[in-house]
Amino acid sequence: MRIIGKKSALLLTLLLLLAAPLVSRADVLISTAGVGALEGGTQSNPEQAALQDAFSKAALQICLKYVPLGSVRDLVGELPAFLESRGMEDIVRYQITSRSQANGVLLLNVDVRMNDEPLKAWIKGRSFSAPVNLRPRVLLMIADAGSGKKAFEWWSGRGKGTYSAFESSFARELRNSGENVIESPQVSRIPRSDFLKPIDIARSQGADLLLTGTLTTAPAINRCTETSLKVSLVDVRSRVTLSSWSLSHRSDLGAPVMNALLISEIIKPVRALISGKIISHAPASLLKTLCIENIDSQATYQSLVKALKSMESVDRLTVTGVYGSSHSICHSLQIRSSLADIMENLRQKQITDADMLVEDDRAVIRILRQ
Repeated sequence: MRIIGKKSALLLTLLLLLAAPLVSRADVLISTAGVGALEGGTQSNPEQAALQDAFSKAALQICLKYVPLGSVRDLVGELPAFLESRGMEDIVRYQITSRSQANGVLLLNVDVRMNDEPLKAWIKGRSFSAPVNLRPRVLLMIADAGSGKKAFEWWSGRGKGTYSAFESSFARELRNSGENVIESPQVSRIPRSDFLKPIDIARSQGADLLLTGTLTTAPAINRCTETSLKVSLVDVRSRVTLSSWSLSHRSDLGAPVMNALLISEIIKPVRALISGKIISHAPASLLKTLCIENIDSQATYQSLVKALKSMESVDRLTVTGVYGSSHSICHSLQIRSSLADIMENLRQKQITDADMLVEDDRAVIRILRQ
């Protein structure tokens, strides 16, 4: 009988496990807490409110695994409507593990098992999962024609390549909402020609979408000022205008307040069209290499693999080699995101103590010896 060393046997077992398809579950277990206000001395309604609060928090915890920071604000705004439309359909089962009352509030600790597939499909359909670097690059070219002043145009060279105050505010709101806005347009890249159109300038800046138009202010009656905004969102590659908007307000408020008002009215439909471009042009998968070294525990290795496969931006993880001398397993990793972001997400799960190194198209996880 041939006796195989403990380390070699472990690696052989891992290889055999990986050769077989992994069973994936459509439901996940989340431990969370819900609160409900106590009213009229009865617990029926407060308990139901606390359970619904716990279910919502469980869904939010699942979403945060797949949604980048820039999309969280949108997620929080739209998630309640989605959960209301689903009702209890995705709750596989739940168990109240403890309950307490304090200051007129009922607190329930709840283990919730949810089917997360509809939630993940909704996230992907709403483009919440697209990180900033994979979203279309947006350039602003909005001429600011103040009352009695010549229009400010950064692309004509008078602004030295910096956005106007209105463009800067609009760009900041778009960036805060997770959009990929070109921060500092380069006038030096604009070809010298008397016949250049805005779309040509946008192409020279490497933009995918162009937000172009005019902001004007003019005196009105009773010391009021009329502020008007006319803009269009254009697909740079196809030169097609996706939509146009025209807004006008009369007020005695200052320019910063009026600018903020106009931006708040238009930013939602603008971002809806940007999201539509993400959905119709899904980012291509990228093939990377991942090696896990110093493997001395089957459970730890399987936990790392399971965590990677659960990430929305990971399409496929395939073993390419097992190396007994270094107790290492290498993989091909097909992803739709940054390799560095995926490794950071894995690090935050705190599965094991490990050094993680990312270089170009290759990542190494070196498990630290205990």
